[in-house]
Amino acid sequence: MKKIAMMVTIILLFLTACSKQEGPPVELLRYLENKKFKIISYEGRQPSFLLTKENLLNSSYMMSWGLQDPDLDLIKLLGKTVYVEKFVVTNHPISTANVDVIVFVIDNKPIGGISNESPNNNVIQLGGGYSIDGKTIEEVHDMNFDEWQTYWMDKYSK
Repeated sequence: MKKIAMMVTIILLFLTACSKQEGPPVELLRYLENKKFKIISYEGRQPSFLLTKENLLNSSYMMSWGLQDPDLDLIKLLGKTVYVEKFVVTNHPISTANVDVIVFVIDNKPIGGISNESPNNNVIQLGGGYSIDGKTIEEVHDMNFDEWQTYWMDKYSK
């Protein structure tokens, strides 16, 4: 009888551990709530990557990193792993409907992110998206796109 009780206990512990679904870290929830966003859902961790100069100069990464706070020193972050967490939020400056927000995390700290209208809003997204706060690349850097691109390439190609 003791063996059966022990087996049942082990099975229950195993099932409990396997069924526990991991949510986002509390720091990320606070980060988004401090921006006054209402979190609708946590879509999970997306593929992570290593931040390199090559990433910063690659057109698909360049726009995302260009939308970050200009005071963020990306050179100091080179070689670090960037974890990518996806949320759906409302109360965002770019839309009254749902907005997809991607948060970039380095060393367990949210450092910024990007945002776009959620595809289920039936809105066709043109352009490079928005900063996590809903700003365009021109608004983030206070220059037109061509000026920003020249500045960016000069800064990170050295």
